Formats: sequence, C-alpha cells, structure tokens
Amino acid sequence: SLCLSSEKESGCNACGNYETEWYEISGKARLHSIVLPAALSSKPEYKQLGKYAYGEVELEEGTKLNAVVRGISKKNRKELSEKLPLNCHAAILRREGGFKTVVFDLDEA
Repeated sequence: SLCLSSEKESGCNACGNYETEWYEISGKARLHSIVLPAALSSKPEYKQLGKYAYGEVELEEGTKLNAVVRGISKKNRKELSEKLPLNCHAAILRREGGFKTVVFDLDEA
C-alpha cells in the first residue's frame, strides 16, 4: 500500500480546502485516458521509465489524478485506448538523489 497527501500550499482540487492529510491507498486504479508526451518535453531523467504516457487515473478509493503510466507507446496507444478504462496499479519510482515518485503500471496490456 502507498500513502498520498496534498501539500499545505495546494488545496483539494474539488473543494479548495487546505486541511489535507496522508492516507493509505490500496494501489489499485483504473486508467481513463492516454496522452503521449511531446518529444521535446521529455525530461532526461524519464529515460528510466521506459515507454510511458500521461493519463487520468482513478484510484480504487475514488480519487482521480493525472499520473505517469508506464508501458504505453506510440505503437500500442491506439489499441490500449480502445480498451479504456484499463486496470493499473501504483508503483514507486526511485529517482536520483533519493527522491521517490508514484507512477502507475498497466496490469495487462
């Protein structure tokens, strides 16, 4: 399981409330949309992701967020888009400097 939180500087997207807290999630989610990154906007540190896209992910707990989803490329985007929504799950990407980022992996493609 993973924990997510909003920082004090950013409030809830739905109501604007700044009183947010950490909560545990199952990690299970559904991908609802796929947007491929522009070649020029890709950061060098994203090379470790392999093939990826951005998408709207809905957590099992109901929260929706925009996220990085691994396993999507120009070659399989159309096929995957026709199957939306797709099951996916949260994973921790360990980055340089000890930073961690939550990304999502497709359960089956």
